[in-house]
Amino acid sequence: MDSEYAASLPAPDNPNNVHGICSFLRPTTNNPTSLELVQMNIDTGIVTVIVTPDERVERRDENEGRNEGRNEMKKREKQSEGPTSVPPSGQPSISKGSSAAPQKAQSLLLQERQRQMSTGIRTYAPHPTHQVYMVEWEGGIKAYWLEGESVSSKFILPHPAQDYRWSPLGVTYVYQSEVYYIPCTISLSGVGDVTGGGSQGMEVDSSSSPTSSSSPPGISVTVGSPVRVTYGSSLHVTCGLPDYLQMEEMDYYKGYWFCPSPATKKGEEEKGRKRGKGGGGGRNVMGRMFFTKVDNTNVEEIVLPDGTGGGEVMRYPKPGSSNPAVTLGVVEVREGGGGWEDVRWVELGEDMEYMARVQTWGGGTFVVWQDRRQTMVRLEYVDGGGKREIVMEEKAGEGWVNLNHIFRVVKGGGKVEFLWGSEREGGFMQVYRYQWMGPGSRETATCLGRVTGGGWVVEGVAGYDFETGCVYAVGNGTGKWGERHLVRSKGGKDLDVVSGEWGGWNTVNMDGKCKLATVTTSGVGRVMEAKIYRVGREGKKWEVVRDIGKGRGGQDLEDPTLGSFRNRVGTELFYSLYTPSEKEFGKGPHPLIVYVYGGPHVQRVNDSWAQNADMRAQRLRSLGFAVVKCDNRGGSRRGRNFELEILGDMGNKEVDDQVDCVDHITRVLKVGDSKRVGIIGWSYGGYMAAMCLSKEPGVFHAAVSGAPVTTWRAYDTHYTERYMGLPEENEEGYERSSVMSHSHKIKGRLMLVHGMVDENVHFGHTTRLINKLISDMIPYDLLLFPTERHSPRGKKGRAYMEERIGDFFERHVKNRERGGGRKGFLGSILGK
Repeated sequence: MDSEYAASLPAPDNPNNVHGICSFLRPTTNNPTSLELVQMNIDTGIVTVIVTPDERVERRDENEGRNEGRNEMKKREKQSEGPTSVPPSGQPSISKGSSAAPQKAQSLLLQERQRQMSTGIRTYAPHPTHQVYMVEWEGGIKAYWLEGESVSSKFILPHPAQDYRWSPLGVTYVYQSEVYYIPCTISLSGVGDVTGGGSQGMEVDSSSSPTSSSSPPGISVTVGSPVRVTYGSSLHVTCGLPDYLQMEEMDYYKGYWFCPSPATKKGEEEKGRKRGKGGGGGRNVMGRMFFTKVDNTNVEEIVLPDGTGGGEVMRYPKPGSSNPAVTLGVVEVREGGGGWEDVRWVELGEDMEYMARVQTWGGGTFVVWQDRRQTMVRLEYVDGGGKREIVMEEKAGEGWVNLNHIFRVVKGGGKVEFLWGSEREGGFMQVYRYQWMGPGSRETATCLGRVTGGGWVVEGVAGYDFETGCVYAVGNGTGKWGERHLVRSKGGKDLDVVSGEWGGWNTVNMDGKCKLATVTTSGVGRVMEAKIYRVGREGKKWEVVRDIGKGRGGQDLEDPTLGSFRNRVGTELFYSLYTPSEKEFGKGPHPLIVYVYGGPHVQRVNDSWAQNADMRAQRLRSLGFAVVKCDNRGGSRRGRNFELEILGDMGNKEVDDQVDCVDHITRVLKVGDSKRVGIIGWSYGGYMAAMCLSKEPGVFHAAVSGAPVTTWRAYDTHYTERYMGLPEENEEGYERSSVMSHSHKIKGRLMLVHGMVDENVHFGHTTRLINKLISDMIPYDLLLFPTERHSPRGKKGRAYMEERIGDFFERHVKNRERGGGRKGFLGSILGK
């Protein structure tokens, strides 16, 4: 679950115009660069970006056409070649520009899981050693490269595919729930051929700008025929794709991993042996493929009707019910195909429920497993034969173990050393260094100590310097919870906050040698800007190599005020406050709107340009409302103890904190009017809006509840059981945390908004609440989007929604004393 998309995107021209919320400016002026999509190739140091040729990035609308606001390459491609490959054997023939319905559906659902809203090029795969880029475009997968001032391209595949990557095999991808590879050779004039993501290529001198090189040699891309690797899919079984829970709740989107080195022992090929389907006989072994097989057969089936006679059927795991059965497969990849007959399977085991992370190493792979209650994670090593070895385990003293992306091997050879993230000391995620004696040692890893200094939350590792042993960690290293910084650490000490002088919110990408880095930085009132730096060694100041571009703000985007207060139990909470124009609306107090998310693993209040670019908040401000966002207990980036406040009891302390925030804004600051208070939220925020209106009818007078969870018994297993436990072990908590247990106390006005084919928070959550409201004779407004999912994507639909939201708050908050509330129910229906 995640917050709604609107708050995190670039700003429109005018927040006073409702269409501004639905159209987003590119955040630049002198360079057409979407600064959030800066990538640095860790091998070459080459920096690439996605650009928009016009001034805005439209939200995708399937019904309005896909040409509005498309992202495009900075150089328009010349006339491209036709498709050069054919669909794999046994697959339907697909011509250029067409698409297979199942494949398209999988791609659209992946966009939902990754919260991708823009059209055109949403992501791309830079080649590890050459300036060749692979993108999904024109109904297929294409490779692009520069030739002088022009852009050349060639189809790798003439049809859509998922998880396409450069590989020593050429290009690997998933098509119709199976793993394939297609040989792809890149030839340079005057240089030898390179197959896929090989190790050959042009050296990059990190002492000079990576953008100031001489003209590159000519490039030729040769594409072979697709080769199928796996053969295990069926109606409810996929190969090479992550399951729904991995994508939605574990922030993990990969389902296959290739080991480039030959994986079989000498003499194991058994030349001449006859094989069945997928057999390969004496064909050369090119490596080893690990992949996930996901079986949804025993997962509960639900129907998502769209209200137009259509709809969707999906498998969805609810708390206490069966999860997808996830198995790790291992198969030898042979030249031209084969090897499936000897596939090996690695079962999770009785004590492990989830496969959370996978990273190949040394002909095998490390796997992070997690138990059903998520109170333990286990790191194992799986060799090519499927044999498992426990490397280490970590258990939570109370509550759950948070997953992270910190694990990485930093030293190979006989003794393996790796980085690991843990909250074991002080409740703050930190980086630790471990040593493991290697496969076959039958010994678990030994902790060599903490690398980072402690007392702050590490969110990830941007780089590891193999020469000095320093870790470059990203998190709130200054102790300011709303900032994001890069910290250089070693031996349990934080040596320096590299981004300290930049302030605000910083996103950092480093090359593999920690010599070059891209930094995107912003703050409240300070638009995004991106630069390439040469990394300063041993604490020396970083030198700017190139200024990529500075962001551009929209019109009338007033700076919100960041502040804090103490709640009823003395915990400091942070807020962002938007106030209306004094010239237009007076000094106040103003009608107040609480814009809430409130759920775990999200922080809404921070020192970044995203606060200025929160267009819903800006529009409500322009209508004369004061708007406040407050991060209540249970949220992220404040440490484990702050998160554990909601353990087994959602919708209780979070509501108390939002009430205390209203008290601070109205009674202490006197900015808001306590007699005119509304609340709006989406997803968990929709749940919070409904709970606040229900539990605190004397504080909140109107609520817009978008795609709300109304009962945790109907949300997914991994998210819900992490915080609430298993239903049979916490019956009282599940009941207390349901909106329907409190909705009979509603006195204000409620507006429910939901997409009917929402596959994340199902429309059934809203219908359950509606049935209870009808039973209790409580009026409600209902805004449905029959063919939309978790959040409306179409521009017209979003404009309509924002107009309805604005009108609702005008009627029932700003002008509440003129006939709003339940007494004005009939008049509202009649438009009076």
